[in-house]
Amino acid sequence: MKHFYSTTWWLLLFSLACNPPQKPTVETLKGSFRSTKGVMAPLSCVCYNGGYLSVGKQEIAICFADETDIKCQTIEVSGKYVTKELGGGGNNPCPTGQMTYLMVDTYKCQ
Repeated sequence: MKHFYSTTWWLLLFSLACNPPQKPTVETLKGSFRSTKGVMAPLSCVCYNGGYLSVGKQEIAICFADETDIKCQTIEVSGKYVTKELGGGGNNPCPTGQMTYLMVDTYKCQ
């Protein structure tokens, strides 16, 4: 039994050494902002104060931690991407699956 734990411990250490956990990198994006605050949108399933940032032809879901009204048309945001599992079904209007969005740490209106 001691050999089992010793082997398991070494496998765990080897796994972490070869595949260290990745820290999310901070992204900074600038674009036009469309709020979904108070609107029933798929993004509302993961955050109350959020919206979509249009960067070129991409539309990126973003969420703000505080409940401040964001009144910017053009905004620069910095934050980290987060992926959450959505659990729809039953009376839950949220879709099932995953949603990835940028959790905003800092922002400034342009």
